[in-house]
Amino acid sequence: FRRDLDDMINEIDKWVSPGSKLTSFAVADPGERMQILLDGGLNPEFENLALFNLQGNPVVLRHLEEKIDIPSFTSIIVLTESVDADNNPLTPLNCDSRTLVTVLLIRNIMENTPGSNGALVCEILDPRTEKLLELAKLDDFLSSNDLVSMALAQVAKESDIHGLLETIFS
Repeated sequence: FRRDLDDMINEIDKWVSPGSKLTSFAVADPGERMQILLDGGLNPEFENLALFNLQGNPVVLRHLEEKIDIPSFTSIIVLTESVDADNNPLTPLNCDSRTLVTVLLIRNIMENTPGSNGALVCEILDPRTEKLLELAKLDDFLSSNDLVSMALAQVAKESDIHGLLETIFS
């Protein structure tokens, strides 16, 4: 769970098919998470999706198996958390470690379930994590800090591209 998910959920609602389901799975209390999202600007009047907030620890295999029907998902996005269960800030490498554990557990569940073929993408923060991903033969990731850095470098080099990048990232 991250506090900036409200914008992401609002955007996802614009792009998915009517009747889609979005499941948020995190340690934090679902009611508290929903209130944070609403306070951040989440529009609860979705046009295309239904939002489900489930509680559990995504780095615990038992929680993933018992609380979520992972094989039924067509797409899974694993986002990095910025704080731990006690609300202490995490370093980018710690965030990535938790993300990798979750991705590997989900991959294992998918591989052990016949007919499970959903897309799985994860977000990483630390570029050094990319080497671990390559060793684990995981190639479906997005390095969000690298993406932002590249966009900023491009704008610094060619200021006239700012409008295009603003449109792409909005």
